[in-house]
Amino acid sequence: MMVMRKQKIALTKKKSQTKVIHKKKTKRNSITKVIPNPKTIRKMKSKKKQPTKIGIRTKQKTIKPKTNETFEQQKERYETVPDDYKEFVEIAKFFGLPEPNLDIMASKKNSKCIHHLNKKYDALHNDLLIDGKVIPNAIYLNAPHTVYSEIIPHLERQYWKWDLTIMALIPSRNERTVYWHQYIESNLFGTKKRHPCQFGKGLGGYIFHIPLRKTFHFEIDGFPATSEDGKIQHDPSGYKLVFWIGSKYLAGFQEKIYEYYAMYEKKMLTYNEDKRKRMAEKRLIAKNSKIK
Repeated sequence: MMVMRKQKIALTKKKSQTKVIHKKKTKRNSITKVIPNPKTIRKMKSKKKQPTKIGIRTKQKTIKPKTNETFEQQKERYETVPDDYKEFVEIAKFFGLPEPNLDIMASKKNSKCIHHLNKKYDALHNDLLIDGKVIPNAIYLNAPHTVYSEIIPHLERQYWKWDLTIMALIPSRNERTVYWHQYIESNLFGTKKRHPCQFGKGLGGYIFHIPLRKTFHFEIDGFPATSEDGKIQHDPSGYKLVFWIGSKYLAGFQEKIYEYYAMYEKKMLTYNEDKRKRMAEKRLIAKNSKIK
């Protein structure tokens, strides 16, 4: 009887040891399962995208998610990038024109000036004044693309009524239209038509426009304009900065035009020289790589 009891105790001890060993194995297996796959780590890292930069902009912004709007629908809601607006103001100051303090066809969120005229005011059929009373120092305009046929004649009428100074960003494809030739091209500096304040010899005209040689990126609701795939897109059309010059600033404006174009030619010469040097360096590198 004593022998049988000893055998039973030995068997229970072996079972307990085997159970303990089995538990240890399961613990080790569970630890190995917790270790993540290196492929999943790479996917997690790839999802963390860095913010993008647009053009000359220094501020980093997150990209807006995909839109269901078409390209033509987005053009109706284009907002000027702040850095581009600063460049326009610098050009206006070079010609001795004041900084605009009234942004027509804008809202509180996207207005680039202190004052603005929203949709309720209806800038197409009302006077372009601050609160309908005060004449602004200058006006800025970046209108929806389907409204230029109505807004350009209205700007001409308001210019003669209130002697306004206007700075407008207009797509260059409007040069083909009738209203462009009627209201802008016929009143450019260098034409025979004179302003009432222009006497004696010199160039006539009171409108001046500058072709902006750069690709334009616009914003929608404070975010960069994107395509249907969610990628940042630029506007393929060129743009011109058009100025209606008030009678206060017409004196001596002709000389400033010559200064501007002389400065512009110097910039273009230096740019072309740098471009030629870069191309020559690339050719040398390509030849050396072929020889090797």
